Amino acid sequence: MISYFKSLMIAIIFTALPTLSFADPVVDEIVQWHEEWCVADHENKLGRSGVGDELSAVFTVQADAIYEIELAPDGTTGTVVYNEFHCKDFGYGWCGTNGCGFHIVVDGVAFERFGGGRPFSVTVEDSTFVIIPLHRGSCSSSDGFHGTSFSCYDIATWDAEDNTFIGQNNRIKVKQMNP
Repeated sequence: MISYFKSLMIAIIFTALPTLSFADPVVDEIVQWHEEWCVADHENKLGRSGVGDELSAVFTVQADAIYEIELAPDGTTGTVVYNEFHCKDFGYGWCGTNGCGFHIVVDGVAFERFGGGRPFSVTVEDSTFVIIPLHRGSCSSSDGFHGTSFSCYDIATWDAEDNTFIGQNNRIKVKQMNP
């Protein structure tokens, strides 16, 4: 009930404002790009530009889609923008069976990953691990079985010296932002 109420309040707040605004301008840019795409898609379906109430509730953001995670034991954090955005005519277009994908903004730089669940972090001794839940279709057992009865995780670490993520196959990449 509370999470439904939070989502409803965020939807009301976001639709009442002409442009969403967050503390970090890079987070703003990521959300704004999705919002503009969603509104353009809606206007395309209308066959004209929407005005007033026609654009209300076209784009919504889940209440818990933007959050902080720890990246290093020294307290370095990143802002996660989980792409769980909803478009009136498109649904959750940035989501699929392997999650929604996400961005992590660190010191004004956006990194992105396509697919995966909501990342979280765990610190063990002097290392912090960013853990990304994966859908079972992305996983295989030690005998090579790709089944539907298990899930797995991808793991990355933050390299403070080079200001980048380190992980197998470099799946969290620097996002090229609009100029």
